[in-house]
Amino acid sequence: MKTFRIDAAARLVIVDFAGVVTLSDLRAGLDEYNQTDPQYSFLIDLTAVEEFRVASEGIRLIAKGCCSGARKCAVIAPTAVAFGLARMYEAHADNCVVAVFRDAAAARQWLGGGTVSGSGKADAVSAC
Repeated sequence: MKTFRIDAAARLVIVDFAGVVTLSDLRAGLDEYNQTDPQYSFLIDLTAVEEFRVASEGIRLIAKGCCSGARKCAVIAPTAVAFGLARMYEAHADNCVVAVFRDAAAARQWLGGGTVSGSGKADAVSAC
């Protein structure tokens, strides 16, 4: 399940995934995002996901068309499985800058142009 919303003040598209997430859910979220203003950044929140029904090849395929334009994309991935899949997405993403975080505050700070220190940012930024 996914929820799609736009925060116009922050120039941000947010997709919250919850419950059981399939490749179709992920693809639908990315497709909706690609139809928005190219000036908006993207926040994918995997906090409420209970199970992923997605093969690694599916992650690679959607990452190849992740964003239209050179956009910033932050992924909140607090669990080990979510983090691993998000890192795979980051590694294979084309045409966008992706960063994976364990918490929402660090992800939002990075998207807003701020710096992240300490344990908030889980990994280096990947420019594709």
